Amino acid sequence: MTWDCRGQKQRQSPFFDFSCNRCNMSTIVSIKKENGGMLVVTTRDGDGKREHYRISERAYREGCDLPVGAEADDDVTSLLSRENGHCEALRAALRIIGYSDNSESRLRTKLISKGYSREAVAYAVREVIGRGYLDEGRQIEIAVLNLANREFLGKYKIIPRLATKGYRAADISRVYSALVSRGDIDESKNAGELIARRLPNGGDRDEVNALLHKYGYRENFSDYD
Repeated sequence: MTWDCRGQKQRQSPFFDFSCNRCNMSTIVSIKKENGGMLVVTTRDGDGKREHYRISERAYREGCDLPVGAEADDDVTSLLSRENGHCEALRAALRIIGYSDNSESRLRTKLISKGYSREAVAYAVREVIGRGYLDEGRQIEIAVLNLANREFLGKYKIIPRLATKGYRAADISRVYSALVSRGDIDESKNAGELIARRLPNGGDRDEVNALLHKYGYRENFSDYD
């Protein structure tokens, strides 16, 4: 005969588990507010082990809304664990994009490589996009302008360069074309500057076309002559 957490006798059987579910429950011992609508919920299990979970106040109120001293069953613990994972992934995402620009694809890859679940990664990426912290369109525009007007690269060199960073080729092409249409990129001027810098002593038509092709411009030199 064994005893449950209330001191009551408990049946034993080789075929059935009569263990007391209450023995596996934790108690919520503190709920602390943090900035940004976040909570840190601390639980203690029957062995005295404490766990700390970070969860948004909204998710806590909607998910369980238990007061200090209440018992947390497996469903509540699962909720706390899941939301804590979401919050940790979001904090990691904010650190990553705070350090440097990242495409959505690259950010996902970095978070997954850090061990966060795909559900937590999806939440983090959705949050940073929704808050306006990750704007791929603006990132592509800045990168294209830099590569075109400072490094004098053509469209067909810029697209693969940025595609390696996780941006979609179709998006890069669309942004490039829009910048040309607005006059923010002057292909003829940039090609002429490239030729002047790379072939300061001049070159024949074949040399010029080879240079333009290497740097991502159309091969027909007459377009920039």
